[in-house]
Amino acid sequence: MPLKLDAYVCQFRCGQRVAIKKASIETHEMTCFKNPLRRACRTCGWQSRSHMEDPENPRYMKVYSECEKPDFTPPQMHGKHGVAWDCPGWLDHSAWAKQADEKEEREEQKKLSLKNVTDDSEIPF
Repeated sequence: MPLKLDAYVCQFRCGQRVAIKKASIETHEMTCFKNPLRRACRTCGWQSRSHMEDPENPRYMKVYSECEKPDFTPPQMHGKHGVAWDCPGWLDHSAWAKQADEKEEREEQKKLSLKNVTDDSEIPF
């Protein structure tokens, strides 16, 4: 009969870490690439991820990350996944989403104002 075991997992849901000791997970979380305080590619609003077929093994897909910030060269990438951390160009997802929402709202306001100007009923003759 199997035994029940309590374990800890990374709160950032990186899927990489499970440990019996809480201290082990706390140490991992300080360096986890999905920790926003780490300012790594995985949590950046500029990151673009694409999936491509692995040329060495066509049965598998590789995930490629790319920084889409204009006129910016990311710092040195680390590890097999090519991830940078403590990046000066890092953009918080929530800030990115807020900027996107504001842009969408401005465009909607612009459309409404153009509609009002081109509406024949409001042009006096």
